[in-house]
Amino acid sequence: MSSPTHAASRPRLLLVGLIVAVSMTTIDQTIVSLAAPTIQDSLSVDSDALTWMVNAYLLATAAAFPAAGRLADLRGYRPTMLVGVAVFGGASIACALTPSGASAAAFMIAARAVQGIGAAVMFAAAVGLVVATSSTERRASSMALFFGFTGAMTALGPVLGSFLIEWSWRAIFLINVPLAVASAVIVATLAPRGRTRREPFDAAGAVLAALAMGCVVLALQRGGDWGWTSTRILVCVGVGVAAAAGFVAVERVVARPLVSLALFRSRAFSLAAVASLLGAAVFIPLMLFLSVYGQLALGRDLLSTSELLGEFFLGFLLAAQLGARLFERRGLRPVLALSGALGSAGFVWSAHGAGVQGGISPMMLLLSGAAVGFMFSPSATAMVNHARGATYGEVTALSQTMKNLGGAIGMAALTSLSTRILTSELTTALTPLGAGDDQIDSIASAVTGMTADVEGLAPGVPPEVRLQILETVRDSYATATAGVLLAMAATMSVLLLLAFAYPRRQPGRLHAPVDGDPLESPRSVRSSS
Repeated sequence: MSSPTHAASRPRLLLVGLIVAVSMTTIDQTIVSLAAPTIQDSLSVDSDALTWMVNAYLLATAAAFPAAGRLADLRGYRPTMLVGVAVFGGASIACALTPSGASAAAFMIAARAVQGIGAAVMFAAAVGLVVATSSTERRASSMALFFGFTGAMTALGPVLGSFLIEWSWRAIFLINVPLAVASAVIVATLAPRGRTRREPFDAAGAVLAALAMGCVVLALQRGGDWGWTSTRILVCVGVGVAAAAGFVAVERVVARPLVSLALFRSRAFSLAAVASLLGAAVFIPLMLFLSVYGQLALGRDLLSTSELLGEFFLGFLLAAQLGARLFERRGLRPVLALSGALGSAGFVWSAHGAGVQGGISPMMLLLSGAAVGFMFSPSATAMVNHARGATYGEVTALSQTMKNLGGAIGMAALTSLSTRILTSELTTALTPLGAGDDQIDSIASAVTGMTADVEGLAPGVPPEVRLQILETVRDSYATATAGVLLAMAATMSVLLLLAFAYPRRQPGRLHAPVDGDPLESPRSVRSSS
């Protein structure tokens, strides 16, 4: 028989294993974008294929989440987690073994899509295990640790990539293998077995949800490149909307729906979902904008630029625990209010710093990171708390779907804003130097396409003019970044409105499960009124 101390340590060790596993998925969101130029040169693929190599992962993850959550409920979180780790690790090996030649692009895109599916399956099961194995008193803090550390791993992507790419771009995929093995051992050893449910799987709902999410996210990702009114974007949006309408119709009549739409009748649940979307709309784009800002506007190398990300995530991690404690005592309402106030102040302050020589200060980034970290896990936990009659996997899928959608919306809107500001600044500065509209648009497209290398943007011109152009690009991008940060401040201020609308006296802790099964069943929240 295990000792009480050993038994108490099992959830903590399991949490470490889950964090290690899911960290692979968050690192891959940034590390592959960083290695993209090297991969392109090595495999001799065109820029369009390269874009699909990056986007295939994100699209597959977004599309697979709804089905992954339900499968985790039916098959059990432990076996589903192990399958997700195996799929992700195997796909990582396939990415690393991508052959050169005509088949390179198709091979890598397919492997990245499978990797994204593995990430969705793994993430859905991992969050289910975190929620199910945490005591009611520790759930919010466990979720804060999970989302805090896995989110912080996003910042490690550029740092880790800068070292691995020096050896080989294939190493950025192979590094996932030992992490997958370590996490699989921990999960297989420590995770409770749970049970398998013999219930029908809503295949029609899964297909429609995947089609809707995939089309909407694809339209948001490629709208800037293809044109927001282009035929491809309009068709993509049309198919996505039609699939979403079909999904709603199916979920209303199917015996056991993939997602219970009745969840959104709860004002607390719906507002927590919107808060998750808004948090992701700021959190996910910020990583890329800070990376380009540091290298382009400030002229830092990659390792030095990672300090900006580290400062943001230090504030994120510290505030995550404070937010979890306030949430456990007082619920989501004060968390949203404080996060909105901190975010409005922090991002406005950072926007001011971005437009002046010297850049954004550590305190600015710490405050901005704290604002996002304060509410990121409480909003997800609140969705679980207020999901009456739903399963952990179901709510996890909804929570991550909102975050994926929020990230896609944030990237599309903020990239469009950045491009408009950058183009306006460049037009004012470069037109007197003889630059035409096409040249200015080309420079703006290259910069907002998240490439920090601007050395090749002004070929064939005298060195002194070329230097002036490059300095103008750097100053203009700093101004554009300031505009993006102000938009982020406005987004965070919406949390104040959500706090005002959020039901009063909603507890942050859960009470007893509905049917007494601590692993597979839903939990409900009894009103403290």
